[in-house]
Amino acid sequence: EGLSHAGLRAAGLRLGPGPVSLPCTVERVIDNVFSEIVLLRTPGPGLLRMECDKNTPLPTVGASVTVHAAPEDFLLLTNTEGPL
Repeated sequence: EGLSHAGLRAAGLRLGPGPVSLPCTVERVIDNVFSEIVLLRTPGPGLLRMECDKNTPLPTVGASVTVHAAPEDFLLLTNTEGPL
């Protein structure tokens, strides 16, 4: 009751199909100090951020990929303040 948003940590996304999957397009790959950041364009509005360790083979910009997350990795958020 009152669910308004869902949150997911960048490290919770994984490449490949899984229990909760989403097709995406790789928008950008960023080399970070301790990890790699992949920005993914979703079928709807907005981008997803996926964080991978340096040893993970990454897709190239423009590639079509499927990402997944385990159901327990989602944070279900409620709005108790009224309309946003």
